[in-house]
Amino acid sequence: MGNFHETLGINELKSKNGQIWKALLAEFLGNFLLNFFGCASIITFSDKPHDLLLISLTFGLIVFTVVQALGHVSGAHLNPTVTAGMLVTSNISVIKGVLYIIVQCLGSLAGSSVLKALTPDTLQKNLGMTMIHQPLSSVQGFGMEFFLDLSEGEENVEVASSQDCQEGGDDADDIPLSEVKKITKTKTLKEKLEEAITMAMKEIDSSARS
Repeated sequence: MGNFHETLGINELKSKNGQIWKALLAEFLGNFLLNFFGCASIITFSDKPHDLLLISLTFGLIVFTVVQALGHVSGAHLNPTVTAGMLVTSNISVIKGVLYIIVQCLGSLAGSSVLKALTPDTLQKNLGMTMIHQPLSSVQGFGMEFFLDLSEGEENVEVASSQDCQEGGDDADDIPLSEVKKITKTKTLKEKLEEAITMAMKEIDSSARS
């Protein structure tokens, strides 16, 4: 019965330290900020083409900031795909995973709603919503998003698992030593973002000189 309660996450709900509620608040806030600032970078005040470098840096920096600020609280999943992957690999309890997905969606809706309220009607357009390119059908667009999210979820599950091992998480003792060594070799999300930002800054510098 104890293992059953642990798998479902009932013990976490009954815990007096309130850690699960802090984690849920962190996921809500993280998705709020990601959707607000990320989608805001796509809105333009002129007819000029979108600056893809600006948009990429905005999303990268906001994810970097949220992971740094909230990662130690909730793991900074920031995406239901990541949480679903953590559920499948038993790195998170069922109840906690379901609650994560709910607050992630609520945080995204709240961030987009605030952005819509603060943006003039004439500038809203699709408000940063991902649109399918004309030659692609809806089914093809869905397929592309499915496999892209699948690969992203796999990478983030590896990163989250390595963090759990390094920080001595609840499930760290249950992971074989060989798996721990393999997982901890994976680059963290912070390292990947730092590399991406460095490369982007080098590109800006070379463009300015030319």
